[in-house]
Amino acid sequence: MRFSSLLDRTESKELTQEAAAELLGINVRTFQRWAERFEAEGDDGLVDLRMGPAIAEACAGGRTGADGGAVPRQVARTSR
Repeated sequence: MRFSSLLDRTESKELTQEAAAELLGINVRTFQRWAERFEAEGDDGLVDLRMGPAIAEACAGGRTGADGGAVPRQVARTSR
């Protein structure tokens, strides 16, 4: 499931942030942080930079969801 579609559903009050976080298998605070980064930077804001920009860029290069959207690192790891 694409993060942006869940974010849209929370913004339209169709889904709570808690429910969206549960669908992604993450904490609600993590969902809120991702939402802030996504609003500021788009899909690029969801790239995990904890290992450094070069490694994160290499890891994110081929990672896409079933619908072609960017998948945050933690979601990609748990969806395998």
